[in-house]
Amino acid sequence: MSKIIAKNHLKKQNWEVAFYDLDPTSADLYIGFTEDAPVIEFRNLRFKYELRQEGNIKQYGMFPPPNIRYIRTDQEFLEVEHLTLEPETDYSLSLWAENNKKSFETTVEFTTPKLNL
Repeated sequence: MSKIIAKNHLKKQNWEVAFYDLDPTSADLYIGFTEDAPVIEFRNLRFKYELRQEGNIKQYGMFPPPNIRYIRTDQEFLEVEHLTLEPETDYSLSLWAENNKKSFETTVEFTTPKLNL
C-alpha cells in the first residue's frame, strides 16, 4: 500500500515525513501528531497540507473542518487523505501545523516512480 506518513513532533517542534511503497498513481497521506504522553492534549490545533506540481497546487486539505475542534487524541493519526499522483512526476508536499500558538512547517520533494506495464 502506497503511504506517506507525516508526523509532527510537538515537543521537538518538527515534522518527520516518510514514504512507503510509493505508487506511480496514488498514495494515502497519514497526518499525525506525537508527544511523550500516550494521550496528546491540543491547544487550538490547526494544520494543512498542499501537494504541488510545478508550483501549482494539485491537492490540499485544511483541518479541522469548520465547527470542529481537536482537543486530545490517543490515536497515531488524525487524518488520512488520498492523493492522486501521476507517474514519473516531481512533487512538493508542504505541511503546516499550529498548536498553542507555535507553528511548524516543512516541505518535502519527491518523484513518483515509473508506471510498470
